[in-house]
Amino acid sequence: AFGRHDISDRLNADQHVALEKRAVRRTREMFGDDALNRATEALVELDNDIATAPRFAPLLAYAAHANFMHQVRFGNDGQRTARANSFLAKVSADIPNKRLAGAGRDIVAGQYPPARGVLKDLLRSDPKNVDAAILLGELELRARVAKEAVAAFEQARVAEDSARTRSGLMRALLAAGDL
Repeated sequence: AFGRHDISDRLNADQHVALEKRAVRRTREMFGDDALNRATEALVELDNDIATAPRFAPLLAYAAHANFMHQVRFGNDGQRTARANSFLAKVSADIPNKRLAGAGRDIVAGQYPPARGVLKDLLRSDPKNVDAAILLGELELRARVAKEAVAAFEQARVAEDSARTRSGLMRALLAAGDL
């Protein structure tokens, strides 16, 4: 069975990369509406994508991130945590999406310092990483560091002008007393 999967994965590598790009773009767009139902629909769509490419590590890692991001924004959910952790368990490579998902897992668990370090590292290497900037903004709101939340959401808004980034920035400005 391993040989068959390996051959199939190699033959379909280009399609898997294209699938992941479409999935990330669609997920960002759906989460960008900053609405629970749209974010939940995005996770269903990611599950469908994973059924097409069940061993493609970048897609699994991004799906883990999206499941944790859903919880960071809309509330903890043990089933989503378990699902995200099952995706992460299948990803052996140290790739940015895995680090992003790990930071989300840490935030959900209330472990802010390690998550903050990973997110800042990701943003140093890619300042336009909207997922990392939004997650950092949400972390700083939870940690009650409003000025840092404002900075993170401003960075996110430069990369993506959406209801999600505007709402985050507004919540951060309100927390900072600047609204």
